[in-house]
This record gives sequence, structure tokens and C-alpha cells, in this order.
Amino acid sequence: MLLLTRHHSVIESLVARITLRLPDDLHRRLQDTCRRTGNSLNQTIVAALAQALARSDQAAERNSALMEQLSHIKTALRDMTVDIEVSRFPAQFRPEEEVPSREELVASLPTLSPPLSSTILEERRERV
Repeated sequence: MLLLTRHHSVIESLVARITLRLPDDLHRRLQDTCRRTGNSLNQTIVAALAQALARSDQAAERNSALMEQLSHIKTALRDMTVDIEVSRFPAQFRPEEEVPSREELVASLPTLSPPLSSTILEERRERV
């Protein structure tokens, strides 16, 4: 009996117990899933949480990889790049926001000083 108590206390120390308040609709959906799969409510909730966290981790890894690629591109282009606000990124980099209008995108472009057309005209004059 003492051995069983020690074993039980070791298992208890490896598992966290929580009280979870669920909306009735979500609780019913979980119960339906349990009936369909033959799993307990605990198993169903643990599996759903594990899947959600795995997706979140994968999204964070993809975002980290994109940011690393952006860093490599900026390094390769050096002074040809311009820092812009994250809100100006294309939709695939900020899915929670709307795509900016054409006017907003044009306004976010850097202004060349002097304008490129003036620079080209001056270079042509120098060649002649």
C-alpha cells in the first residue's frame, strides 16, 4: 500500500490540475467530440490544446524565418533598402490588417532628391 501511495504521488507531481470554465456551447461540442472519438473529455481538451500550440509554434517559426530572410535581403541590398512601418507590409506578412490603398502605398515610397528624371538629364548632358 505504501508503494502505491508513493507511485501515485510521483504521478500527481508530473501532472498539472486546473479548473476550466467553458461556455455551454463549447462544452457541448467537446462532449460530442468525445462521444465520436471515444476519448475522455480530458484527452480531447489536451489533444486540442497540443494541436493549437503546435500550430502557433509553426506560425512563429515561419514568421521568424521570414524575418531572417528580410534581414538577409536588407544586408544584400544595403543602402538601397528603406525601413517602412510594419503596417505597410504586404497582406501576407500582416494578415490581421487590410491592404493599404494605392494612395497610401505611393505615399509610403521614399522621395528621391533630386528626382530621378533630373539626375538622368544631368548625366546625359555630361556625356554630350
